[in-house]
Amino acid sequence: MLISRHQNAKSAVKASETSTVTLKGNQDQLMTIKATGNHSPSRLASRTGTTITTDKMLIITEGESSEWFKVHDGATAIVNNGIINGEGESCNTDLLVFGAKSNLKRNNIAITLDGAHGEGVVAERGAKVKIEDITINSTEEDFVGLLTQNQSQLKGKNITINAKAKNSRGVTALTNREVVIEEIKIISKKENFYGM
Repeated sequence: MLISRHQNAKSAVKASETSTVTLKGNQDQLMTIKATGNHSPSRLASRTGTTITTDKMLIITEGESSEWFKVHDGATAIVNNGIINGEGESCNTDLLVFGAKSNLKRNNIAITLDGAHGEGVVAERGAKVKIEDITINSTEEDFVGLLTQNQSQLKGKNITINAKAKNSRGVTALTNREVVIEEIKIISKKENFYGM
């Protein structure tokens, strides 16, 4: 199955107003979601009581300043077994989670970012993120693997971050945040790199 959206500032899948959405592929054929517009999340979950659950997905984002998954205003996302590919300048290809009571749980995900200024997982404004068995690869400069700020919480286990270009950061935590990570591997051989 393929879900595709080509407009700017529009999501391919949207859940809000206390709805529940489940998207599931299978072992032989991953479900594919593709968003090619600028400022466009492939999936958007908003408002308390809204839940999106996904399993066995291939996500492709190609626009500038796009997100693979945007969760806000108290929504919950549960993401398992996926492959994420993102291109485009300032691409938050993986996850942008923000707002009090916004939650994200995910495991067994492989992420590749091919645009400059990309960010892997972002938690801000009181969001709670729990990730496990995640690999984040970036090929362009000014990349941040994990970012948490403004009273947010990020918990992770078995994480690999591979920054292949200069001016990159593995983990960045700013302003009243909680970060707890077990078993992390951060790799870069390029100049001006900071692990944590």
